[in-house]
Amino acid sequence: MDIRVYLTSGDVLAYCQNDPAVEAGLLADLNVGRLFAGKTIIIGGQHSCSLLQSDNISRIDLLTKQAISLPDAPAERSLIEDEQAFDALARSAAEASSAGAQLGSTYKGYGKFLLTGGHKLCIQLERKLQNRVDFFAELHRISEMPFFAMQHPKGGAVAINVKNIAAMSYFPGLAEYPKGSLIADQI
Repeated sequence: MDIRVYLTSGDVLAYCQNDPAVEAGLLADLNVGRLFAGKTIIIGGQHSCSLLQSDNISRIDLLTKQAISLPDAPAERSLIEDEQAFDALARSAAEASSAGAQLGSTYKGYGKFLLTGGHKLCIQLERKLQNRVDFFAELHRISEMPFFAMQHPKGGAVAINVKNIAAMSYFPGLAEYPKGSLIADQI
């Protein structure tokens, strides 16, 4: 199992666990929802020990071939690791929907989360747009959660410390926005 910790300083710390028995025990005890619950996280082995301040972690990737239970992870979101591929897909979706996504339609879009430390998380999502209120309520709901987790395409999971999301951008945009919104496209 590989663990990558993305810090608000911009650093990425990498750890490895090669003992299947230790990995199985770690995964059996793992509660992704509690990763950021305490003030610190300890990652240690025979050769190193790290004490990490939870507030200074933007993202943790747990890469493993073993299943990680994520009961609250939405199935309609998938991680895209290649940022250039993401940008091409997002641009294409925005061009195909030049007037913005219409309410009542299925929204197939792309979200980019800018994390403190200069890290990014790019996702593809698909969901029915019932109404404008639901879309913005979902964005606010994400911003108020302590963490957000999803399956990693290489196996395992990625957990995001929501308080370290600096911005969320979605492509394409919507056809209508709430009163008081600044209407402009990201360049």
